[in-house]
Amino acid sequence: VATHELVHFYYQSQANVSFETNRASSYPIDPTPRLYRQMLFHRLIAAYDHPDQEAEYLAKAKYWLEKYKSEFAEEYNATRSTDIVESSARYSENLANLIGDDLDQKAFVEAMQPMIFRNAIFDSASAEGYEIGFIAGLILDRQGVEWKKDFYKNDQLIEEVLLAKVETQEDAADKDFETKLKAEIDKVNQEAQAALGSILKAKDDKSIPYLKLDISQSMASFGASGSLMFDGMEVVTGYTSSYQIGEQRLTINNLSVVQDMEGEHIYLIIPLTMEHKL
Repeated sequence: VATHELVHFYYQSQANVSFETNRASSYPIDPTPRLYRQMLFHRLIAAYDHPDQEAEYLAKAKYWLEKYKSEFAEEYNATRSTDIVESSARYSENLANLIGDDLDQKAFVEAMQPMIFRNAIFDSASAEGYEIGFIAGLILDRQGVEWKKDFYKNDQLIEEVLLAKVETQEDAADKDFETKLKAEIDKVNQEAQAALGSILKAKDDKSIPYLKLDISQSMASFGASGSLMFDGMEVVTGYTSSYQIGEQRLTINNLSVVQDMEGEHIYLIIPLTMEHKL
């Protein structure tokens, strides 16, 4: 964790973090872009595992990357800045585990295996981005490509650097994985619906008031279980924090809240579906 965060704070000043960046998943979560990106991830892993078939697997990976970028351009633009900074930090974090071990190529590949989440099923774009770029970086290193110089200035995903000159080869989705992914996302959507209960209720019942809390000057930390885009709003689920307001303390415990920005002000907007007194 220390190495990962160090990369963010000390080495990413040249990264172009777009105002369009958003880590929140849109509710309900659509499994299709998750399938495209995770097929890209699987093909990159196959290319890393089988150097003799690298060209074929990279060509198939390029198919999924282009399909994702063309069909889900809005999400691609919203997550790419996050992908760039998080994947390169993940790459550095994982390689830092092996610094000083003086491993040959075979031993290095074996040591990397626990860090490759080959059996993971991701339900969000931000979670995928860490791992796709990491495995792409490993392949670039094996190819002997000098990709790190001016990486942040060039403003490309690591997988875009890797696949830039690769010819696309059409590919088919893994049906077993697709079934597992859809089942996982169905489960996540059901959990999200429960977490959004108060937001949904207030949307339908206009008599429910909202508390609008300006937290711009707050120094309080907070906890949260997730972040979702719903009906044009960014909803933070499982929000927990405590604020001093005048002589009183307001405690928010495991609630879904809307997070909003107006100029330099950051607001929490909380539907008062519970018993309350004004």
